[in-house]
Amino acid sequence: MFGQMREAVGIPKEIDILDHIHSLSSSQQNEAFAKIQAIEREAMSKQIPQVGLVSLMEYLDERGIRKGICTRNFDAPVAHLLANHLPGHIDAFAPIITRDFKPPKPSPAGILHIARAWGITDTADVPQTSAEERPLPLIMVGDSIDDMVAGYEAGALTVLLRSEGKEELEADERTDVVVTRLDELIGLLDGGLKSRRSGSTFTWAHALQLHSTLSPFQSPLPQTHSAFAGVKPVSWRRYNIAGLLVTVYGLQELPPDVAEVTCLWLLHGRGDSQDSMGYTAAGLLGAWNSRRRLGQKSLIAVCIDQRNHGSRMIDNVANVSWKQGNPTHGPDMFNSYSGTASDISLLIGQLPHYLPYKMTEHICGGVSLGGHATWQLLLTEPRIRAGLVVIGCPDYVRLMTDRAVRSKLATCMSTDPPGRDFIGSHDFPPSLLAAVEERDPAGILLSELDTVTGDDHLHPPSESEKQRLRSILAQRLGGKKIMCLSGGKDRLVPPECGEPLLTWLKKAVDPKEGWANDLSIGIEDIVDPGARHEFSKRMRTGAERWLCDLLASDHEVSRIRESKL
Repeated sequence: MFGQMREAVGIPKEIDILDHIHSLSSSQQNEAFAKIQAIEREAMSKQIPQVGLVSLMEYLDERGIRKGICTRNFDAPVAHLLANHLPGHIDAFAPIITRDFKPPKPSPAGILHIARAWGITDTADVPQTSAEERPLPLIMVGDSIDDMVAGYEAGALTVLLRSEGKEELEADERTDVVVTRLDELIGLLDGGLKSRRSGSTFTWAHALQLHSTLSPFQSPLPQTHSAFAGVKPVSWRRYNIAGLLVTVYGLQELPPDVAEVTCLWLLHGRGDSQDSMGYTAAGLLGAWNSRRRLGQKSLIAVCIDQRNHGSRMIDNVANVSWKQGNPTHGPDMFNSYSGTASDISLLIGQLPHYLPYKMTEHICGGVSLGGHATWQLLLTEPRIRAGLVVIGCPDYVRLMTDRAVRSKLATCMSTDPPGRDFIGSHDFPPSLLAAVEERDPAGILLSELDTVTGDDHLHPPSESEKQRLRSILAQRLGGKKIMCLSGGKDRLVPPECGEPLLTWLKKAVDPKEGWANDLSIGIEDIVDPGARHEFSKRMRTGAERWLCDLLASDHEVSRIRESKL
């Protein structure tokens, strides 16, 4: 194909095709690119996926390892591959870098752009050090010299997919590992990929660190995320507060005479870092600032790393699941986001010492692990006035029982139905259950029911139960507004796990017929039927609309309340 391209534009093998085209006049460039695209479209019709592609993609998805594409092709062949050769259950690639990105491979710029989008900021600028001195928690897989050079220069571990006529690349010093088919990487990642130049070993557990690498006080770079293309970047500033790295977004966008602000706390997902929420902060702040009218509330967003994530990383294995090799996944995940909820309570009181504004109200939002934390904060932190729950579950017992059954844990599979004796086993010990009953929404509310029957629904409360529940709802959720967003095809946090409690709660506070409708609790629930474990475009649109409506509302809201818990 490349020989055809060179022939079409009249250049020898020694000259780079894209460099040559970019040296032409505008009209000549258009003519040359038209010839190249015609050849690419013809090759696209004959496209055959590499052996082992789907197996490798499933392996990466099961372990939560992100995937991006960096190619010198234009976008049509990429779209054709994704639409025709990958099944629908495979998670999306993001970002996707095509030849529109400049400079193209063999420059490392495209790979470094992907690194920034994934929150890897410590090595994501064009480096001044040698490739050996800056290993990136990233693997570049390709079949050309451009792939190996780009990966090497970026500091990534390079994997060459063996192909006829390119045997010399196998001995090239910039090639770390050679495979014959893509699914060979599964065994190598399980056992360890070894870099020839650094001697370090790379496994799938190390690969997860690419979500969590953070260099304090470097730019979060929210403008780089492909899913937020077109979102205007916002200002940011980082602080050390109580020993925590805190990023505040939107200070420079505040009106010059503002004295009071609303604070939106944004919490990231498992395996990510606070930088991954920079995109969300930019989108939500941009949405409100574009609609805000004179006299309406001013908004800032604040992000921190969840415990054992980003700048607080201690043991990355503690962030993975049972299926991924972590035997204490149950308590590890709950303790991580419960600890983060406690951190937010601390920071709500401390942040005003660092900013020249009065914090008049606090809203919390989170994705996945951050969504679980948001649910917990809604019920345990009186100063949180509203919650934006993205892919969060209010019932930890149901969520983890479902995950344990899917993982086929021995503590689940010995009973009929599976999972009947899971709670109280060593995978979900009594100490964890006690903590859940104290801080989890379902644990707090369902403990007041005399009986809990049925797997898929909760019975309407009796009059005595209503009396007890009314007091708890008034104390913990009175006047609060909640938006729940989830993906209908999400297998990691299935909306079905939280649905019984959410449906029960919505009936209780229904404005017309709810037995607790006088408590001014508002709950909106949106399921994007086509979304998987992702903050989809439809969900983002719903989040922006909800937040703007909330901030613009004229109803009476309580100011900061002192904690009574």
